Amino acid sequence: MNGSQDILAQLRDIHEPVQGVSIFPIAPAWWGLFLLLLLLYFLVKFIIKKIKQSKKRYVLKVLKNLEIENPIESAIICSNMLRRVCLLQFKRSEFAKIYGDEWVEFLNDKSEKIKFQEQAKSLLIDAPYIQKETKKYSKEDAEELKILTIKWVEGRAF
Repeated sequence: MNGSQDILAQLRDIHEPVQGVSIFPIAPAWWGLFLLLLLLYFLVKFIIKKIKQSKKRYVLKVLKNLEIENPIESAIICSNMLRRVCLLQFKRSEFAKIYGDEWVEFLNDKSEKIKFQEQAKSLLIDAPYIQKETKKYSKEDAEELKILTIKWVEGRAF
């Protein structure tokens, strides 16, 4: 028993460090994790940007390949493509419920250079609501709307 008393007498209390434990310098694994997260952040931003740009390229491809056989159908396609671009650029609540003059004014407000006016404006406003066989608009009006739509989309920064 005397031997165990000697062993217990040799035990000392726990000593705390004088200054406290610091997290610095950070271990190399933490630096690696930090750099990996930073790289992941920029990679996700890059991928999102490319996805938006690919959607813009798709819209431009559809518009440039649009053959104007019926001005009303072409105007409806142009309006749909404009709304798709707006979905990528703006909050849905800003434009989803607007139509007619408000829709064209919204488009004009969002572009400094491109303004939908006269026949292109009225075609964009009337197209969803008039019969496709109407002779009110010509192919030239639809072509003007198509060109303005392409320029408006090209002017958008993604």
